[in-house]
Amino acid sequence: MGNTELIFIPTPTVGHLVPFLEFARRLIDQDDRIRVTVLLMKLQGQSHLDTYVKSIGSSQPFVRFIDVPELVEKSVLGSTQSVEAFVYNFIERNIALVRDIVLGLLSSPGVTVKGIVADFFCLPMIDITKDVNLPFYVFLTTNSGFLAMMQFLADRHSKDTSVFVRDSGEMLSIPGFVNPVPANVLPSALFIEDGYDADVKLALLFSKAKGILVNSSVDLEPNSVNHFLNEQNYPSVYAVGPIFNPKAQPHPDQDMASLDELMKWLDDQPEVSVVFLCFGSMGRLKRDQVKEIARGLELCQCRFLWSLRAEEETNEDPLPEGFLDLCQGTRNDMWLVSSG
Repeated sequence: MGNTELIFIPTPTVGHLVPFLEFARRLIDQDDRIRVTVLLMKLQGQSHLDTYVKSIGSSQPFVRFIDVPELVEKSVLGSTQSVEAFVYNFIERNIALVRDIVLGLLSSPGVTVKGIVADFFCLPMIDITKDVNLPFYVFLTTNSGFLAMMQFLADRHSKDTSVFVRDSGEMLSIPGFVNPVPANVLPSALFIEDGYDADVKLALLFSKAKGILVNSSVDLEPNSVNHFLNEQNYPSVYAVGPIFNPKAQPHPDQDMASLDELMKWLDDQPEVSVVFLCFGSMGRLKRDQVKEIARGLELCQCRFLWSLRAEEETNEDPLPEGFLDLCQGTRNDMWLVSSG
């Protein structure tokens, strides 16, 4: 039996590419007849990914990378545009370029392509399957609870097309969730027009996939994972996580001395005692959000590691007065990392 080729289409940001490539490595470890071709789109401001890609390329001979040509007109995040709308538009503009590469791979001698696995932000790429007879799978780098919310969003949109109102006081009963949740904890994109539109389009496209792979497990999320096991009119959902790479290449701007100090601090803490707060490589918080989280951390008195990216770039400290002093030595159970 010959080799089987899979085409992977990740979103070109570190928080999506790292688990995507780790998933590819695990697939190949299961069966060395699997070959993976990764199509890399070019997103402005993500050039540091080149170092990581080179390290994977040298260590994984069965993974190859193909660069998607850069868009003639660069994508720039508008001042009032949501990140979700920006990324959705970027992916749509790359469909034609990716389609050409896929068609070229299918016509290459000795290559047996069996399917496409795309990041959930890359769901618009399902349009390519109009021209090729390949199953289209989605890899969800986040968890099954998020997928349950997206399923709920698609169902709600069929009855109510309005954006959510943050201070409505509405309690949402989301299938797969243990308890109703207040509307104000939804992703911020759902409270603004373009972000809501982008998320709804993605939510609707999930149902067109052959299957959905989620970066979670039944042990971590028994309610939402079991919810999808019992769904009849939805693509099959496979819990394949948690997927992460503890040996991933550090960011090229990382201060290695600070990283060593941080790791020593973590090693000195009691087992399973540290709360890790991180909102993704593009997750920037408003000043009032930063203050609210800081206040909560003070109140709960838990050990924590917080990777903080503030939305506003000003000389004013977004943290509450005195909070930074606590992190710098008054208490020995907290660590704050300020990220650019």
